[in-house]
Amino acid sequence: MKLTSAGGLIALLDEPVNDLKEVALHKINQVIDEFWPEVAESVVKIEILHEDDTFAQRELAALIASKIYYHLGHFEDALTYALGAGKYFDVNSSSEFVQTIVAKCIDFYATQSVANFDGATTAKPIDPRLEGIVNKMFDYCLADGQYKQAIGIALETRRMDVFERAIKESGDIPGMLSYALKVTMGLIQNRTFRNEILRSLVRLYQGLATPDYINMVQCLIFLDDSLLVAGTLEKLILSNEADVLMAEQICFDLYESATQQFVTRVINTLKGTTPATAESTDVEKVATEDTAMDTDAQSPPRKKKFVNLDHSRVNGHADDVRKTDRLNLMDRRGLRIATWNVLTLNAPASKNLLSKELRKNKVSIAGLTETSLTGSGEERIGNSDSLLWSGGSLRRNGVGLALNSLTRKALLLHEAVSDRLMKARFGYKHGKMTVIVCHAPTNDSDDATKEDIYSVLSRCLATVPPPPMI
Repeated sequence: MKLTSAGGLIALLDEPVNDLKEVALHKINQVIDEFWPEVAESVVKIEILHEDDTFAQRELAALIASKIYYHLGHFEDALTYALGAGKYFDVNSSSEFVQTIVAKCIDFYATQSVANFDGATTAKPIDPRLEGIVNKMFDYCLADGQYKQAIGIALETRRMDVFERAIKESGDIPGMLSYALKVTMGLIQNRTFRNEILRSLVRLYQGLATPDYINMVQCLIFLDDSLLVAGTLEKLILSNEADVLMAEQICFDLYESATQQFVTRVINTLKGTTPATAESTDVEKVATEDTAMDTDAQSPPRKKKFVNLDHSRVNGHADDVRKTDRLNLMDRRGLRIATWNVLTLNAPASKNLLSKELRKNKVSIAGLTETSLTGSGEERIGNSDSLLWSGGSLRRNGVGLALNSLTRKALLLHEAVSDRLMKARFGYKHGKMTVIVCHAPTNDSDDATKEDIYSVLSRCLATVPPPPMI
């Protein structure tokens, strides 16, 4: 016979015998999703049972109270009582109630963890019951093979122990390290915490049988740890031929990613520790080539070797930037940067007009928006100017960069990110400069579009090597 009311079960809660109350609670728990409005009127009775230390089923009472507040939409109260439900709250359950409470639990735990990590005024000890639920969720993710989800939650909650555990237990440590590095540089904004993660990644990279030196050195560049980079190079150049080639590749990456000051510190450290062998001399020559051009004005400029590791949407240039071609950014009169909403560059004469305006106004770099060009690429415009562009599959939006001949020679690479974002990197006398062109949506655009562009922009800014010159 189908139950049509929970009134009889609720009445049993007033009985003096605890056994009858326990039976009532078990029955109510089975029908709470259907009769919660009726049970909610007696929630105070259930709360009293939970607060009674002598009542054997006080945890079950907490679970029912949590479900009542969940249905009422009072999620903070629902979380409070879920913490008191003990074994009755199963984080592995796929019910909407459990999933919602677990999500709220992780959010609340993350907020408190971040406050404690940052030393905020709102910092306070975390409830062990709250941490217990989060730990159960971590165990569930790892047991189910959801390592990326575990890494994401670990970073959100500042749990470095779980972060390292997820990487080690994944079965694909190199792949998970690459994923963790990408997430760290794209999403973690707090510099102190990001540096702590990078230190952890370096330790994990060093623990591999065959370390990924390329990514490890990238971490060290962001950490501004020139000593460890020099130590890594010294170890490689004194090893076998394959390691010497790896050292040379690292030198090329240092040239592209690190500042001149960082490279100089690495060189000075190597000069003081590395024997003058043929191999080490070759590696040092790659790293010091740029400095040599500065100090020897009478020597003809030499071209540097270039190795392009990313063949996706990043366009490298084999004839890299000579010192004589670099932008003189120390003289403000030598560089003029402009922006221009061109509306379209599909018109027949629009590109020639753009080139004429560059020369007329003596513009070195022009950031362009609403180009309406599809795809991405580069082409010559006018007599000697260049146009780089980034667009989508449709002729709308689109961004670009117009460069005069001197600035084009200083171009190291450019990346087409989306139809609203692109970035380029230039060499100059004292290091490198990154230029980002961003066409933000208008105020009447939907929130998802706005959040997406600013999220992508944040990730682009996070990838600019320190110290950033943008």
